[in-house]
Amino acid sequence: SVSWGQHPWGATSDVVRAINPKRCAWRSEQSPAMEFLAALQRFLCRSSFYVSLLGLKIPLGLVVRASRAREALCLILLLVVPFNLYCHISLLPALRFAENGQAIWQVLIALWITIPLIVVGTVIMSRARSTGLCSAFGMAALAVVITHWLAVPVIQPTMLGSGLMHLLFAFFEDGSTLGWIWCLYHVVKLHRCSKEKPYRHSIKPKGPNGKAIIIGNAPSVLAGEPKGAEVDSFDHVVRFNGYRVEPAEYTGSKVTLHFCNGRQLPNSDAVKAALPLFNASLTHAVYLFMPHMEDTRDTCHNLMANMEDVWVVEEDRILELRKKICCNFWQVPSSGMVAIDAFLSEYRHLSIHGFSFFEGTKMHYFEETPLQLVTSWLERFVTHDPPSEKRWVSSLIETNRVSFLSPSPAPVVVDRPSATTASNIMESVVPFLCRASFYVSLLGLKIPAGLLFRASHAKPAMRLLIFVWCPFLAYCHMSLVPSVRESGSGLAVWHTLIAMWITLPLLTVGSVILGHVRARSTLLFFFSAFIAVISFHLVAVPRLQPTMLGSVMLQALFAFFEDGATAGWLWCLYHVTKLQDHVAKNKLAGQCPIEPASSTEDGVLIVGNAPTVVTGQRLGVDIDKFQEVIRFNGFQIDMPSYTGSKVSYHFCNGRKLPESKTVRAALPIFNASLTHAVYLFMPHMEDARTTCDNLMSCKASVWFVEEERLLALRKKIGCRLWQIPSSGMVAIDSFLSKNSSVVLHGFNFFQSGAIHYFKETPLELVTSWLERFVTHNPAQEKRWVQTLMQDGRATFLADRCPDRAGSEEEGQKKDKAKVAEDGELRRRPNLLRALLKDGLPSQFSI
Repeated sequence: SVSWGQHPWGATSDVVRAINPKRCAWRSEQSPAMEFLAALQRFLCRSSFYVSLLGLKIPLGLVVRASRAREALCLILLLVVPFNLYCHISLLPALRFAENGQAIWQVLIALWITIPLIVVGTVIMSRARSTGLCSAFGMAALAVVITHWLAVPVIQPTMLGSGLMHLLFAFFEDGSTLGWIWCLYHVVKLHRCSKEKPYRHSIKPKGPNGKAIIIGNAPSVLAGEPKGAEVDSFDHVVRFNGYRVEPAEYTGSKVTLHFCNGRQLPNSDAVKAALPLFNASLTHAVYLFMPHMEDTRDTCHNLMANMEDVWVVEEDRILELRKKICCNFWQVPSSGMVAIDAFLSEYRHLSIHGFSFFEGTKMHYFEETPLQLVTSWLERFVTHDPPSEKRWVSSLIETNRVSFLSPSPAPVVVDRPSATTASNIMESVVPFLCRASFYVSLLGLKIPAGLLFRASHAKPAMRLLIFVWCPFLAYCHMSLVPSVRESGSGLAVWHTLIAMWITLPLLTVGSVILGHVRARSTLLFFFSAFIAVISFHLVAVPRLQPTMLGSVMLQALFAFFEDGATAGWLWCLYHVTKLQDHVAKNKLAGQCPIEPASSTEDGVLIVGNAPTVVTGQRLGVDIDKFQEVIRFNGFQIDMPSYTGSKVSYHFCNGRKLPESKTVRAALPIFNASLTHAVYLFMPHMEDARTTCDNLMSCKASVWFVEEERLLALRKKIGCRLWQIPSSGMVAIDSFLSKNSSVVLHGFNFFQSGAIHYFKETPLELVTSWLERFVTHNPAQEKRWVQTLMQDGRATFLADRCPDRAGSEEEGQKKDKAKVAEDGELRRRPNLLRALLKDGLPSQFSI
């Protein structure tokens, strides 16, 4: 006989055959016609599951409690089913003659096929890097594109298209609805049975020295030294889902409690079963019978016959654990966290093994099927919250409630196979789309509009985008954008949109960059781009506007410039609200870490990034004498004779925290406005999750300057409605609240051509220009600092130090040594300048 741990995932167990032998015997003696019907039944059941998985039904079920199964079943029967009938009788036949029928076709095909294909293809190709899979998904993507742009316009106005739409609607909507009704009916039956037959066993320790271990399915099970014998020495051994007990020297062979999905039950009396997530949400309850819905009746009868030996984890316990872990409202704890929480209620100490919190490229120590790859991806990014679970387990380890069996619980880093062309393309496309979303927001109206809203209004802003702006964008795609083709003012709309999306941003960026960078290549590039845009306005737009190609191109441009920017804002706002909840819960905004300096003479020095840092006197030695030295953003200490090397506080943007434990970090303008809160995750939106997790980590000690302090400082400086204080002013005000005076260095209030003393990238040039003329008010900040100097509360370091003409030569030697140490190369002379200097090219200039 095969042990339960070796059963393939999703197979029918021997217990089911024992309960209903006649049904299994009938299945084994089927005629070809009955075999065909059975295969068709399996196909329809799998299709119903996959459509629900990649559609909206399973995600919506995550926000509904499992105890609401009866109400959900009534809702589907009384509302969804009649609506589907109304679609078949009235709405779908009308698509053939509707003005927006083609747009509705495109939207439905995208929801049913295109978007799920993109999601599944991205997940599977990022893990299973085989040429066959890549070619299959490539052919599927090509077929979908052909369907969108060639087949749909031809089929939509025909009778064949109307019949095809009925079939597609029945397959993708009616089929998944019937699957949910079938599963919800059995969920209601199981809920009733679990109340009538409570679990009769216990997980209490066997004696005062009883030990328990919980073994996950992460690849770390097979890492390091073999632990099988040590695992088998525990009294209670808990395993999960489709575990394996081979090789036994690593995994061990003992199991006393199996946290499973319920489709298979242990065939040994010594092993008890538990359903950890059946009551987690309506989706998890229904998932008990998916994707094998043809076995729903057998699975339900099997569980009802053994209900006293199956522990269905209570809904109240799961909801309480969600609060401990701090999951989002649509997320639930993983099976491993449920097991840890349950055993900690009975044990003082617990051992765990095989937990990597979804870190690494591989999820399990055994081979994964394509379906497991998709569900694992959903568990990592949708249904569970691995970073929060890791923080919770770390807190348990710190209080000595939990310990890893292995001395090094670090996740196993699996060597990734050589990347395919498709995966390389995806890895480059995602950062490109993130940068594009940021630049469109930066040079459009979204980031300037965010300056008018407080950062504390992030949740209302996100709801406004979801419930107002996103429906408006969908209405534009379905109605307004298609009507531009035949509208009398369509040409004017085209010119307006192209000017707003391309022409005006190009003029803004070009004027800013060309004002600082005088290179001929840059001038030629912007001049060529400007000529191309003017030509597009005058020549291309009049020809494209009345054509089908122009309509498709306008849809693509609208998706790129409007939908992409909106998606980027929603992604960032979600992490902003998550971070704000963490800050409010741990009271990080109100805990000012600044302490009064013991010395009033050399107490606090605030060093800005203006070019005055590396001009004039070499004050590096004087800088390092101060007790507290505050620096900002991307400061550099490459020239220690000018910049010094000491750092006590780093007022940064939060994307990169100080590596040294002696340097304390502060986010000065995260709460200044909605734009500045979102800017924490821009332009590297692909790293938003990592940035948020780093800031929420228990190891990170970050001060979020509170919103009330920033609003009070705005009034002191006299900023306009849309302006906020700069990071330097926030630092000055914060340290003056704890000290009688501060010393300043490297502040010129944006009065020079260059903004910083270090080299600036083109993006920094644009953002610095926005800071100078839009977000900050340098003139008012200068007047405020002058009032502080008059009151004796602020002085400049250069005014306190005498000239050091004798130490210039020694400082130059230190700077050259520092440059040589860093491996920096000298800039080569401009060849064109050398040629022009000679008048005619000679062998020397060449």
